[in-house]
Amino acid sequence: MSNKEWVYFKEGSASLYQELDFDMNEKNDNPACIHLTNQSDFSISCASFGPNTLSEMTVKISAEQMDELAIAWCKKRCLNINKYTLEELLDQGGYDWSNGEAKMDGWLDPKDDN
Repeated sequence: MSNKEWVYFKEGSASLYQELDFDMNEKNDNPACIHLTNQSDFSISCASFGPNTLSEMTVKISAEQMDELAIAWCKKRCLNINKYTLEELLDQGGYDWSNGEAKMDGWLDPKDDN
């Protein structure tokens, strides 16, 4: 027996739920599921790579909708989304810190003409 536990629901848009499986005899991984209700807002593409190889499916949704889903998921899972400093995040992206953080702060500020 399974049940849907809605994590984020928005009528006519992308929503997110977790499937709760109460059957203790089978693998109980409680997957997260993205539920799409307005097909015109999304793009879905599928590809197969031969009969015995991988298949893939891509779903394109707006960045704003993905942000809403990600925030709701992080809150539900009690994930700490503020555990990295700006320096740590930029180091992961290969940013050159030789200019220093002050220069970077000015670069991010659209009012700064530097």
